[in-house]
Amino acid sequence: MKITALDIRQKTFEKSFRGVDKDEVQAFLNTISQQWERLGDENRELRLKLEHAQQDVQKMREVESSLYRTLKTAEDTGNNITEQAQRDAALRVREAQRKPSRRWARPASAPAPWWTRPTSRPRKPWPTCSAK
Repeated sequence: MKITALDIRQKTFEKSFRGVDKDEVQAFLNTISQQWERLGDENRELRLKLEHAQQDVQKMREVESSLYRTLKTAEDTGNNITEQAQRDAALRVREAQRKPSRRWARPASAPAPWWTRPTSRPRKPWPTCSAK
């Protein structure tokens, strides 16, 4: 049975021989009803605070979940980029080891250096020293 402050105020007692002081009982019931009313208001207020706190907790959990997913995605993306860079670097190393270095190789369209070109003039023998 739910008791309200009004129920406490309106409660009546039967009279009996050598009964209690009616005014004292009424004052006590008034005090109890006031405290009961105050506790009811406090209870409602605390329930509202609890509901707001639960909503805040739910929002924070959603934010936490979103941040976790974002962090996990960033971590996976970073790992993928690192793996791709390592594969690309390994491929470039293998290609560089198979091909001669372009820095030292002469392009096919470039003319041969002057010291390796054939001459159209016949070579003269080197002068020799003759003893006279």
